Amino acid sequence: MTVKMFFRSLMHIRNLGLLAVVLILYSFTGWMPLFFVGFAVYFALVLQKAYSPKFRQNFNRMQSIKKLRRLNHACMNSLYSVKRKVSKDFASRIIGKVSSILGIASQVDLEARVNKVACIKDEIFNAFFMHERSNIKERIVFKAMELADIYFRLMEGYASRFSDVSVSNLSNLDMKIQNNRRKLNMSSNSHYADDLRQAIETDERLLQRLREERQDVEKMGAKLNVIESTMLLLKQQYFAETQSDEVVEDIENTINEATALDNALYEHKKNKRGIQKGKKL
Repeated sequence: MTVKMFFRSLMHIRNLGLLAVVLILYSFTGWMPLFFVGFAVYFALVLQKAYSPKFRQNFNRMQSIKKLRRLNHACMNSLYSVKRKVSKDFASRIIGKVSSILGIASQVDLEARVNKVACIKDEIFNAFFMHERSNIKERIVFKAMELADIYFRLMEGYASRFSDVSVSNLSNLDMKIQNNRRKLNMSSNSHYADDLRQAIETDERLLQRLREERQDVEKMGAKLNVIESTMLLLKQQYFAETQSDEVVEDIENTINEATALDNALYEHKKNKRGIQKGKKL
């Protein structure tokens, strides 16, 4: 029995009604034994209610609904945030670059992908409150909320990092290195040559770091595709005549992997902010 459950039992209308009657009678009679006996009965009813299977079931259902609504609220906040990042203008600027990295159709619209996942999330969430519920359906809707929230956060990070490691940026930096090498071969000024070597070394380190980061972005893009397919699977499972526990358990692995990727993205953002602050100082 949790503290919340015990407090809910204390505040149950039947128990409060008895306590009110005891207090009213005591206020008129001033008889202390009546007060103690009445309070003992009240406390016994509180315990009886707290340990009642039906009361526990209703309490757990209410807690689940509250948790689910909080999850949906977090999803809506993440969705609002990613929509600001993945606007139509932003998507149109990078649409040609997405296909070169992920090998997907050039007409793919990142905002449309976000909206599709949001619609699936809303369908499952709304159906849970409109139709008959079951334990496995409750598990599915929770998984859908968790997965959608992670998806929105990953998509926001993907959109933020993609422009930094786009093919054109890497090509421009590589071209800059090649131009400096040609200048170095033709230079007869030793001081100028030293500056060129230093610039080349710095750009080469940057290019290597960007290539490594591009691989991370590619992994993120692949994981986003997996999550989109998993959301469709969750929708199919939720509205199917029978639901499978095995499918829900398999989806747990996808959630864990996506969560680990989201944590890594958070660390990357934190480190990047630290570097930017250091530069300002």
